[in-house]
Amino acid sequence: MSKVRLRTGDLPHRIEIQRPTAQTDSHGGVTQSYFLQTTVWGRIEPLRGSEIFDAQKVDAQVSHRITLRDISTLLTEGLLPNDRLVNDDKGYNLVQVLNLQTADSVLEILAIEDPNFEVEGLWDDEDGNLVSDTDGNNTEWI
Repeated sequence: MSKVRLRTGDLPHRIEIQRPTAQTDSHGGVTQSYFLQTTVWGRIEPLRGSEIFDAQKVDAQVSHRITLRDISTLLTEGLLPNDRLVNDDKGYNLVQVLNLQTADSVLEILAIEDPNFEVEGLWDDEDGNLVSDTDGNNTEWI
């Protein structure tokens, strides 16, 4: 397998990796919210033409390819199936994560853009500090 080389300029998008968690409210109801796991640089590309045809063999709704450098040092569990990726005001649900190199140094993700995605307040899962306000503006990078 040939080595995929990524330069800094190849990854122009700031991408939040968010993990779902269940929150119980004071009335006993459960709602799903997301915690910011980490923020990384990546590349988000809409699929076109034959790329869509090939990707839709995996899932009929795949709409984007997202490329990230190795994140194993950032997430001890790696990416989980229910994680989502967020860039600006768009959310992406993971469909397939491909390891482009044996050393896990480049990940290619096939994803579905979530048409119902809404930016919400995010909380740091370690100590409950607010890291992103309800407009999705980062108040602190972790």
